[in-house]
Amino acid sequence: MIEVGSPMENHDRLPGADVAIVKARFPGGQVTFGSLTTTGRLIGGQATDSSAGRVAAAAYRVDPAPSTRPVNSDLMDTWEAIRTRRKLDEYGEQPIEEEKLNRILEAGRRAPSSRNQQRWHFVLVRDRDQLQRLSRVWRGAAHIADAPAAIGVVAPHSDDPRESTSINFDLGQAVMSMMIAAADLGIGTRHAAVEDYDLAAEILDLPEGLRLTWMFGLGYPGDRPLAPVENPDRRDFDDVVHRERW
Repeated sequence: MIEVGSPMENHDRLPGADVAIVKARFPGGQVTFGSLTTTGRLIGGQATDSSAGRVAAAAYRVDPAPSTRPVNSDLMDTWEAIRTRRKLDEYGEQPIEEEKLNRILEAGRRAPSSRNQQRWHFVLVRDRDQLQRLSRVWRGAAHIADAPAAIGVVAPHSDDPRESTSINFDLGQAVMSMMIAAADLGIGTRHAAVEDYDLAAEILDLPEGLRLTWMFGLGYPGDRPLAPVENPDRRDFDDVVHRERW
């Protein structure tokens, strides 16, 4: 059964047209129904699974503009999530649902890594005492004490500069994947470095050879809902982007 409001997943787009044909798979086979906008949301129609005599409701809404679409909607796209992610200034008190935390962690697990080595572990922390203790591993990590949850990014330590750079590049990809996944769910994030590795290892009971490298707090915004940032505090596009050569 395809739920109303869910994103389109399996479709054939019509060349040169602003609609696509949706296909839904049922136990008895595949059927085709309805039409979609180019943004991929069904706007009408229904399909019958003849083998089971069931009808799949297919009333979908048309996507609003990216700047107005609710951030906690399952209809958010990747570009909107990227534009929406920002450092959380204030954590709300609302706890984060288990399934949403699992989705964020799954985004990290699926991140790319050098030769697919996956040199990472993710430690989810929600216990208030644990969060308060973790907030002391670096002078800039005090905000972790106020977060409803935090994810510690654990990796092997290496004294080899090349390997250390490779590990940190992979960890950056995993962290960004999780932050984008969080923004997609209306959940804010705020990262923190680690300075006292021994204290962090004691708090998390880490095996020898592993180190808490980075961590970030998660929470629903306590000040204002997440929304696309129209004018981010970033260098101009032409100052950053070069083509073919400098």
